[in-house]
Amino acid sequence: IKFEVWLPQTAAGWSGRMKVNGTGGYAGSVPYARLGQDVGDGFVSAGSNMGHDGGEAASWTLGRPEKVKDWGLRAHYSVTTAAKALAAARFGSPVQHSYFEGCSNGGRQALMMAQNYPELFDGIVAGAPSNFYPDLLMWLLWTGKTMTPGVPFGPPAVSPAKRQAVTQKVVAACDAADGLVDGQITNPRACRFDIDSVGPSGDGTLTAAEVSTFKAMYAGTTSESGVQRYTGARLGSEADWSPLFADNGGYGNFISHYVYGIPAANFNWRTQLNYSGDYDVVKQKLTPVTAAPSPDLRAFRERGGKIVQVHGWNDSVVPPDGSIGYFHALALFEWLHSVPDTSFDTIVGRLTPKVVAAVSQEWGGRVRQFHRLFMLPAVGHCGGSTGQSSIGGGMPEPPDAYRNPQTHAVSALMKWVEEGVAPEKIVASSFNAQGVPTRQRPVCPYPAEARYTGRDRKS
Repeated sequence: IKFEVWLPQTAAGWSGRMKVNGTGGYAGSVPYARLGQDVGDGFVSAGSNMGHDGGEAASWTLGRPEKVKDWGLRAHYSVTTAAKALAAARFGSPVQHSYFEGCSNGGRQALMMAQNYPELFDGIVAGAPSNFYPDLLMWLLWTGKTMTPGVPFGPPAVSPAKRQAVTQKVVAACDAADGLVDGQITNPRACRFDIDSVGPSGDGTLTAAEVSTFKAMYAGTTSESGVQRYTGARLGSEADWSPLFADNGGYGNFISHYVYGIPAANFNWRTQLNYSGDYDVVKQKLTPVTAAPSPDLRAFRERGGKIVQVHGWNDSVVPPDGSIGYFHALALFEWLHSVPDTSFDTIVGRLTPKVVAAVSQEWGGRVRQFHRLFMLPAVGHCGGSTGQSSIGGGMPEPPDAYRNPQTHAVSALMKWVEEGVAPEKIVASSFNAQGVPTRQRPVCPYPAEARYTGRDRKS
């Protein structure tokens, strides 16, 4: 595992804090830009190549299971332990507060740390975490097969112009629900839009085949017998769908290499992979080293650890319902440990959406004592799209003047950890090239959501 630890030049320039930076995709290189900013802000900062060199190609996974384990689980533990030792040796005193931030695969790494190594970090920002990683891999292949059903890197099943047209119609139908017509849907789960209304039986924007493509993307990964295996894209995200993401990321190659030990040249995931039996094999093989689904954060919580989780509603790479599902799982876990009957499997087997909602309503407050989820309207994967996303934490970094607890996720986390002041809202921003905000809007800890009243136009 190649890693670097950057340290402030003098003890006077060190804040006593350390930050470790996660990496998206397959990583394969030290995140130098993040280290440079951190050390300038007074952190000891660390990052690594996660155990292998290279970009977004899966060639490193063939015949190298230990590298996959380093990438999936072990690298940050080794790097963080070394970074703390180096800081103590350099400055003669231990790290006072340790933090982690990352988005996408970096967000998965963040939750892996909280669940598997709860002693390492005091505060964690998890952006758009792919913590249900085997399911996420199969979703990405589902999107690739759905959006580009032919050859690799082939033409999309629906043109970008048509996807944009559908997004405009969805936004027109659901935009005003939060009290302001501004081109953003605050809560897409409450949006009601019939995709058939723009098909052959509606206004004719889409063909019948294109309607089927949209329905498959909304439905999520589905087995050949029609059973949903994982969540899908949300209404309003259509313009942000990434038809070539599966091919560009080589995720089918990852599965053929690590799960089946077959060279990618001998495995056509579009035709050979199924979403029933293969799906279960992938989950069984990959879960121990890549997944972070556990809601058991007791060790992290009991030592005072805090998590700020952020996710964009328009994210079609890592569907946003994964973050919401994790929040509900945390609430259910708190509830299950309060009931005298410890037959968890029996209770869970009888759960209904109504029960889950009621439990989250009652126990969500306890979860928010150590975990707060912020959902960003009209924001894509780790930023982008039309919404305000410059809040840091793996999302775009705001200018220096806006790296404060009101407008910056990491700063809000530090205030929570060090002063006990939890973030009641984070103001997300968009900036022009001169670093001047062009728009700002508040986002609240889930399930609360901002609604415009007209009384405070600055928010």
